[in-house]
Amino acid sequence: MSERGDLSCRIDVLNGSRMTKRFRLHEVPIVPLGEAWVQTFPDRDLAYKPREEAPRIDFSQLLNHDNEISLQTTAPIDGSPFPDSLRDLALLLGKNDPDSQVFNFTQVLNVILQRGVVLTDNRRLPLARGYELGNLRVAADLQDGSQVPGELYRLKNGTLEQRSRYENIRALFTHLVGCPFEVQAIPDPVKADGLLIDVTLPEGGLEYPIAFAGAGRQEALVLSTLVAGDPGRVLILDEPAVHIEPTLQRRLVYALQDRAQCVIITHSADLVPVSRASDLLRIVRLSPGVHGSEVRRVSSALDEKRQARWLQRLGANDARSLLFSAGAVLCEGPTEVGALSAWWEENAGPGWVPPSGANISLIDVGGDHGFGTYIEFLTVFGIPWAVIADGPALAPGSKLHKHLEVEGLLPVGHPKDAQDFHAWKEYWKNVGVFSVADTFGTDGSKSGEFEAYLERLDSSLYRQVGQDIGKRSKPRIGAAFAADHSPPREVVDVYHLIRQHLGW
Repeated sequence: MSERGDLSCRIDVLNGSRMTKRFRLHEVPIVPLGEAWVQTFPDRDLAYKPREEAPRIDFSQLLNHDNEISLQTTAPIDGSPFPDSLRDLALLLGKNDPDSQVFNFTQVLNVILQRGVVLTDNRRLPLARGYELGNLRVAADLQDGSQVPGELYRLKNGTLEQRSRYENIRALFTHLVGCPFEVQAIPDPVKADGLLIDVTLPEGGLEYPIAFAGAGRQEALVLSTLVAGDPGRVLILDEPAVHIEPTLQRRLVYALQDRAQCVIITHSADLVPVSRASDLLRIVRLSPGVHGSEVRRVSSALDEKRQARWLQRLGANDARSLLFSAGAVLCEGPTEVGALSAWWEENAGPGWVPPSGANISLIDVGGDHGFGTYIEFLTVFGIPWAVIADGPALAPGSKLHKHLEVEGLLPVGHPKDAQDFHAWKEYWKNVGVFSVADTFGTDGSKSGEFEAYLERLDSSLYRQVGQDIGKRSKPRIGAAFAADHSPPREVVDVYHLIRQHLGW
């Protein structure tokens, strides 16, 4: 019982509670908190009964008073033994006996949140080896990963439920890294009430401590212990990919989908799930904005067919990598990507920053019909973009023109003369669309394509590269041509314009 002002409140964790005023009884419905706790954490010594509905506790009513709230455990009113859930609660709060114990309400909420929300640090401490026996009675704090050996020892030697969880952890670790682990313990020669606990890995007929197996396997051990925990929790993993290789990261993504609700904060593209169209709804990107970081995500109202079309056009690799790019240059074909990548990566003078150094991705969109899908994706997630287009894409009424017009992205004041190529080329620069073409080339001559530009630069070199490599390998043709031809002034100027447009 705790009092403050003219109100007092006592909540019996097992049998319910009433709230009373000091001078007169104020009846409120009994709050069956004990029953709700038992339903949430079923007792191992009680017969299994299917849950009819989720527990309901109106905490807003409980807390809507100017009073302190305490909880106490008393003997069950029907004479039955204390449920295991209350004994577990007592142990978690440092009490040996649940009978007639009083807990602060915030203590209980803290325990609930600790069991329901798991937050990890992006920095790991070395695995601890020495433990006092008393500290092995309760669940360990796994935020920095150092207490994992003690927690595994507790689970391995605990109740049936705890041993089952231990086996789940071991199975997940084996799935992630390809081998199981073992837990060994010996008495501490220095402390009479202590144990030295090691997690070991087998190799051939020997075994060695996991501390000698590299940071990746230690991180896999920590993540396996966190993920294979109690159901219904929310895992918040901050940069879990710092110490694990890409293959393990991709395995972890699918393991998380089946085992827990999880929030992953990461700079690793391999941890982004994009195997299904619905995965796009789960991605939140923080992009730089005028007033700080902006939250960018796909609207839940986006048509499912449109989401599927994004993934079909972009593919998993582009969808992942673009989310971590500072900007994207969309190229109409593979020849442009091959040549421009080689030219722009060269050192063109003081202050020159190549696309790789500026984190700018060059993407082959597969023709002028692919620009729209990429632009939609990049715009939704707040990723700046620019376009390198062939001459036909700059013509009024082209597929690119129609898409940007529908999206409201075209600048005002387009040229009145539909045949004035140079006027349209300057007009397109205002929206971030650039070209090295000198004509529309919509007459079937292909004179406006990037390959025609290479031929104008050096027709003999272009023919020789085509003969040596074959006309089908356009990326190799572009790269080989650029390797034997110095970067043209126009190509360098276009890159400067693109960097200005992207804010670099």
